[in-house]
Amino acid sequence: MKDDDGYRACNPGIPLEGDISDEERKKLKSKLIKTLNWIGVKMPGEIELNGKKLPLSEVVWNLLNKKECFTEDEKRVIADLEMALEKKLKEDVKKIDKDEQKTVAINHYCEALGLMRAIISLKGMLASDRCERIRLTKRISDRRKEETENWLNFLKDLKSL
Repeated sequence: MKDDDGYRACNPGIPLEGDISDEERKKLKSKLIKTLNWIGVKMPGEIELNGKKLPLSEVVWNLLNKKECFTEDEKRVIADLEMALEKKLKEDVKKIDKDEQKTVAINHYCEALGLMRAIISLKGMLASDRCERIRLTKRISDRRKEETENWLNFLKDLKSL
């Protein structure tokens, strides 16, 4: 099931009406723990961290599409954001234990899945060596340019014979 934007809908598999039972609460928490359950789930558009609103999906998107290497300061900010999101994720999981209404618990469950996706994306950014890929792409481009110039010179030499 997908939402209007084409993302996998956050469907925990429990009815939305009424209060949440202990068994349903357990089901939500176990689904959060399952490996790769966050794939395809939409990141929260905006979250509140330390009393400030953060456009999370926009920030992660901009970082993913950054063409240059990350500076040490940017790496530090990404690591700090990752830690803050992990803290918020733990808070959402704790809130599921306390929520009385199913809709509130499901909202925390869906936000937690979106936070997991953001955290994994940030971890991937820090783990991959973006600079090495940029340097490799530049070397390949320079090499192709050099080979093209060599071929053109070769063809000019053939024409002059």
